[in-house]
Amino acid sequence: MKHTLLLTVLVSMVITFKPAFAESALSSLGYGLPVSTANARAAGMGLVSLAMPDTLRINYLSPASWEGPATTRFGFGIDMIHTRLEDDFAADGNDMSRLNGLALAIPIGKGRFAGFAISPYTRMRYRWTSSGANPLIPSDVTEWGRGGISQGIVAFSTPIKHEFRLGISIRPVFGQLDRRWLENPSDATYKPSGIKIVDRMNGVGWGLSGQWNQPAGWCAGFSLLSPVSIKVQRQTTVSVDNTVRNDDKKDISGGYDLPWDVSLGISRMLFNNQRAGIEFAYQGWSAVDNAIISKSELADAMRLGFGWELSPEYNPFDPFYEALTYRAGCYMQDHYVLGINNNQSRKVALTGGISVPYFELKSRIDIALEIGWMGDRGKDEISERTVTISIGFNHSQQWFIGRREGN
Repeated sequence: MKHTLLLTVLVSMVITFKPAFAESALSSLGYGLPVSTANARAAGMGLVSLAMPDTLRINYLSPASWEGPATTRFGFGIDMIHTRLEDDFAADGNDMSRLNGLALAIPIGKGRFAGFAISPYTRMRYRWTSSGANPLIPSDVTEWGRGGISQGIVAFSTPIKHEFRLGISIRPVFGQLDRRWLENPSDATYKPSGIKIVDRMNGVGWGLSGQWNQPAGWCAGFSLLSPVSIKVQRQTTVSVDNTVRNDDKKDISGGYDLPWDVSLGISRMLFNNQRAGIEFAYQGWSAVDNAIISKSELADAMRLGFGWELSPEYNPFDPFYEALTYRAGCYMQDHYVLGINNNQSRKVALTGGISVPYFELKSRIDIALEIGWMGDRGKDEISERTVTISIGFNHSQQWFIGRREGN
């Protein structure tokens, strides 16, 4: 009975919390934005990547783009994110860094590649505090959460005729989500108490992608990711005065299922080695089951991005700045969790970036900057501003090939 009362009191206090800092507070319990992972090159031009050909690119979700000379390619990226939250009561900031993903593609025949990649899919990091939230017990209450879902890609890519490339992939999904409620009474009569919930998740899906290059300068691409039914094992721990009173572990139904993910893009080569493109993405969140958020609180999410790239021809005796590639773009993206007033928030972002080549122009370092705005204090009671710096490394090398000796 005591444990039931404790659970009821703690859970009832959650709805009174005000956000102190978070990566994405607008998603109620900290889920974060559903961002189809792209490398730093795509991050610099509005997340447009499917229809922007690049012989050095490793697009983590589109094995169809692993094209070009038969070299082994390795890539990885990191993000540095500053988030500022504002509501009617206060403003606060949060800084974080993370590995955005890595990928490896190995040639296995003429024009064919096999490889793997891993990247975050959803992410959560939040901390809410409240003083005097419980009218029965003078106390400070803290709720925090972290973790999320990561996805892998095991892929194969092959050319079909001369202008089209097809990629197929298996998509394992896994992750862990930690949430905790802590109550620290200011009256010594009462003991500190808390609840910790840990969800461990795994599932598998598939992916299909393609890219078409037309000699006159047009290019189109698509990516299709299947829904994934994720198994969830939940461990719930209740403690009082730092002593565990109850520890329960069980499988739960209605996990963190992922929806259909469809992306389409088209681009055109312009004058002076410039290319411009547009990309549309759709995720059907309203049809999936979720362990925390009900279907009525989820909405289908769309993203529309515009990108531009200038990749000049380069000769060894040209000035260094002429070896750089320049990018710019913007995108709009819906949030898939409805806000406090049943409003679907939208993120708007401006992006830009450059590439610095090395290793005889066969490899490069990509740097991207994104400035984003999401939420409306009048509709959502909170707004979020983010500045993200992305750095990606794409290395191209002929491995496992011995040096040929001349006669």
